[in-house]
Formats: sequence, C-alpha cells, structure tokens
Amino acid sequence: MPLYLKDINRFPELERFTSVLIIHCRFCPAASMAVRTNQPYFEFLRRFLKTASYEELIETMKSNLAKKGIKTDVFRSYLPHQFVICMWTMGRRKSF
Repeated sequence: MPLYLKDINRFPELERFTSVLIIHCRFCPAASMAVRTNQPYFEFLRRFLKTASYEELIETMKSNLAKKGIKTDVFRSYLPHQFVICMWTMGRRKSF
C-alpha cells in the first residue's frame, strides 16, 4: 500500500463535461491522506468507514468543479465488496 499519493486540485480534462460522478476508493488514497495529515485512518465510532482528511479532499474537488459550472455527485456505498475499487469485479466495472 502506498503511503503517499499526490493529490491534484485541477482537472482540465473534465471542463468539457457538464456533470461528473466521483467514484473514489477508501483504501490507498484515504490511508495516504491520513498519514500525510497525521490524522486517524478510521474513527469507527465517529465516522465509521470515513477518513476526515480524505473526505475534505473530495469536498474540495467537488467545490472546485462546481465553480466551473460542473455538477458533481459522489458514489457512495457501504457494502464491504465496494470499499476498495481495485478489487471490483469486471461486471461491476462495466456497469459504470
């Protein structure tokens, strides 16, 4: 598992679209953000399966896209088999 992933705030390739669905993984990127910000990866009793710093990054991405007039939504699923997207089945990937 990587301990550092570089986040980006600009997505020029998305500017030609009117809406974007953000499908994010809650494993490697979230762990990277937790390590970098020295915050807990999970706080089961407070946020269940969410990492605060990673959730803030996602909200920042949504905000930056909204400023450019792009509607955004975030795919949410709390099923264990949807938690790590690199482990999705081929059928699940094709459905998106």
